[in-house]
Amino acid sequence: MSATHIFSVLLLASMLNPSSGLSQTPSEVVRLTRTDACDQPFAREPADAETLHGEAFEWTQHAPLKDWHFAPISLADSGMQNNEWYDMQLEAHCVRVSYSSAVRMPAVLQKYTSLGNFRTKIVKVTCVQADVVLNDIHLSEIPFVRRVHITSKMRFANGVVETRARAEYVLPWYLRFLETTARSVVTRSYTDEIQATVHQLCVAPSQPVMPLSLPSR
Repeated sequence: MSATHIFSVLLLASMLNPSSGLSQTPSEVVRLTRTDACDQPFAREPADAETLHGEAFEWTQHAPLKDWHFAPISLADSGMQNNEWYDMQLEAHCVRVSYSSAVRMPAVLQKYTSLGNFRTKIVKVTCVQADVVLNDIHLSEIPFVRRVHITSKMRFANGVVETRARAEYVLPWYLRFLETTARSVVTRSYTDEIQATVHQLCVAPSQPVMPLSLPSR
């Protein structure tokens, strides 16, 4: 059996059995701060189903979104109180979306596995507080990093969007040598999500929002 096939078997075992000892390793944390231009902040409602669907479609590189579900939720059910940027002094309007989508294995990782494309589950909670959008995103069934949890704050002011984000993921012990690569893939993926969100929220409603072509990962 080749090394590539061995890695593929280990990855599948870890994905099918999340409690397996294969993945019992400390979490890795990545922090990201960036600023993007936004001439028309909140041109679309951040917590609107159509807006969130557009963001997801762009983030997944225009792949079909399966099992799409959108629902308004209470602040108590959102779990957003655990977001480090949540402001308890302000009211919050929250919604939850969930879906699954086929994802292409990043080119930099393809040489290590024969798995090819895979399907990832995404659950995203978005809460709006004044000029701030808070996000809490869980991705699961992901080869290599197993699962990813992202929290972020996007503040719209003075023609720009300031984003601060924290991503936490688990890298199985047998892939520790890919730590730098995994960190790069997670950072690139959420940067793409930020770009998709900014694209949806900063284009005037009178203009059609064409799918944003993001760079191949």
